[in-house]
Amino acid sequence: MRFFKIKDELFLVEKPIQLDTVSDPEPTNHILIYDRSWSMCHELPQLVEDIIEKVKEIPIGDTITLGWFSGEGQYNFILKGFKVTEERDYKTLEKAIRNNKKPVSCTCFSEILTDT
Repeated sequence: MRFFKIKDELFLVEKPIQLDTVSDPEPTNHILIYDRSWSMCHELPQLVEDIIEKVKEIPIGDTITLGWFSGEGQYNFILKGFKVTEERDYKTLEKAIRNNKKPVSCTCFSEILTDT
């Protein structure tokens, strides 16, 4: 151990440390929930494109849970724990998102949050 005295009772100390290396990080479940209510009708086209770009960033081996909400009693999970295992899975995700891009009703988000 080496040290350097800066002033009385203040030292800079150099200590060797051993870093534990993480070989493979644990998979992550990415949860995306979006608003399909009519109040979002003008924003939904861009929101859908943004979500598609975001899911392309999910690393292979991770999972995604994708849900939407609209009016009271109107919410659903498109996917729950979908595992990205290869490149073509991103096209599957894109198709699922595009199939759920139209507005549905008024806004009520508490139910899907409770179910999540």
